Amino acid sequence: MSIKLSDLTKQTRILAVDVGAAEPLEVEYRVQAYTPEIESEISRADQRPAGTLSRILSMLVVRWSLVDDDGSMFPLDEVHTAKLPLSFMLSVFAKIAEDMRPNAMNAGD
Repeated sequence: MSIKLSDLTKQTRILAVDVGAAEPLEVEYRVQAYTPEIESEISRADQRPAGTLSRILSMLVVRWSLVDDDGSMFPLDEVHTAKLPLSFMLSVFAKIAEDMRPNAMNAGD
């Protein structure tokens, strides 16, 4: 039996992210989409950290509760995410990165 790579990257998880608003931002992200290629891109992000975050968030996030002025979900493409505050993008990315880390209690198992 074969396993398709596309099937692995379909798995998602939903997180609540504190972005300093009245309520947390709900974010659904692709669990297996964080790859060595993305990790390498992050490590080279010295020159353009906000642009790198925009690109990575647009690849990882499937859905979120951020809406535009007419109530539609704020687009998750690189062009639109680049317009978000850097602190907002960092909060979302940090929460995703934290969620992907192995549970400290299970790390030695």
